Amino acid sequence: MSDENKKTVAVTYDTDSGPVTLNKSVVIKWLANGEPDFMSDADVGLFMKLCEARQLNPFLREAYLIKYKKDFRAPATMVVSKDVFMKRAALFPDFDGMQSGVIVTDNETGDLREREGEFYLKTKEELVGAWAVGFRKDWNHEMKSTVSLEEYIGRKSSGEPNKMWAGKPGTMLVKVAEVHLLRKIIPEILPGMYIPEEMNVEAELETKPVKVARAELEIPDEETARAKFTEIIERYQYVMDEGVVEQARLEFEGCDTLDDMRMVYLNFQDECKAAERESDKAEKELTKAEEDMDDHAEETEPAGPDEGDQLSIF
Repeated sequence: MSDENKKTVAVTYDTDSGPVTLNKSVVIKWLANGEPDFMSDADVGLFMKLCEARQLNPFLREAYLIKYKKDFRAPATMVVSKDVFMKRAALFPDFDGMQSGVIVTDNETGDLREREGEFYLKTKEELVGAWAVGFRKDWNHEMKSTVSLEEYIGRKSSGEPNKMWAGKPGTMLVKVAEVHLLRKIIPEILPGMYIPEEMNVEAELETKPVKVARAELEIPDEETARAKFTEIIERYQYVMDEGVVEQARLEFEGCDTLDDMRMVYLNFQDECKAAERESDKAEKELTKAEEDMDDHAEETEPAGPDEGDQLSIF
């Protein structure tokens, strides 16, 4: 390995899901795809800068770094999840929705048709493209985007469509049309980001969040792991069942490796947070029920006698 690839780089930044810290070892070990051992400092540095600049959380699979060749000099591919586009569009105050669908030709007449959604009749129609139309509240016109199947279809080195494009061409192409539109209609928040379907990414990328990578940064050694595990037990012992706590303690003490400790810690932490949320929810519901009962009691409490009424014991 060259001296260039022994350098250590790191960034820390905020995202809508919390603070994120990235360094080269974590990116290569947990976040890189394809040939991670051949990632250069340039590959990793550019990926971390992309994530930082766009406030992406790669541990939640919002961004991917992919290296296809066993060559440090070959550039890596960087893509983001389509969910990032959809979530940010939904949060953008002036975004007013969009529609999308496929463009097909009729096999008999040759007529070109735009159809909403991904469905088309493969026996009677040929998929040739996709469209998307979007709206902004501060614009008095719509924005339309169309894309060609021939331009974006992902292919293997043999020239054949890759697995995803061969199986779901309509779905893949509509995704491309939608993000193509969103980059044009909301340039304020979506510049310089591309989804796998636009970049001929053949592999089906993992979508499950990366837990161990987060813990590797938080828990660098066994001493820290034991301290944090004890801390979380003390913090959540009042909302957790004693049997669950004891079972987690036994699992933790039985761990053979630091990574095992990290996983037990993270799983137990998730259980504790879920139990705390349920406890808070139950407490709020009980408080509301008591308030409703008090309000109902005030409404139904019988009125006392009028001042002018005379009481009689006979």
